[in-house]
Amino acid sequence: MGIRLLAERYRVAYEFSQGIKPTPARLGTLNLSEGGTRLEFLQALLLSVAINLLAVAVAFVVIGQQTAGLATGVVAVVGLLVVAGSVNRYARARVGIYGPWSVTDPKM
Repeated sequence: MGIRLLAERYRVAYEFSQGIKPTPARLGTLNLSEGGTRLEFLQALLLSVAINLLAVAVAFVVIGQQTAGLATGVVAVVGLLVVAGSVNRYARARVGIYGPWSVTDPKM
């Protein structure tokens, strides 16, 4: 849902930058969760793994395992940055590929 919300944000920004009156953002739960692509699900899965890995890193530090916590934390932060960049590129590409799709488009 967050990836779809980001794509809606880019769509509205694209329409505004082109001088087109932006159509209302589709922010309903059904609109944001309907018809997710495999790539969206994979990106969401990788983001959740990186966030949980960051939680494990904090747990290592709390129990006194600073070296393991630092190593796990670095891997988690790098993973978060890589996947977040991928999500951002994907959301921007949706506007470039499909153009300013309409609010009535059932696929979006």
